[in-house]
Amino acid sequence: MLEIFKLLNDFEFETEYYVNMVIAWFIAECFTKNREQTILFLKNNNLNKFCINKAIQKCRDSFRISNEDKEMLLKFKK
Repeated sequence: MLEIFKLLNDFEFETEYYVNMVIAWFIAECFTKNREQTILFLKNNNLNKFCINKAIQKCRDSFRISNEDKEMLLKFKK
């Protein structure tokens, strides 16, 4: 999982909408599968504002994530 997050950081300056959406959806999915490592990634990443904020939105829209985690994710918004 950590190797995947390292690869995601290469998209720091990505401007293509659909690429950014894929990254956001992927981060949201990672959060449901491996919460702790994804939180560590959210604390320290190089992604653009759109990707991070959209990933948080997707997590908050998910029925698979607890209400406590949804509130906690707000602190990672850019």
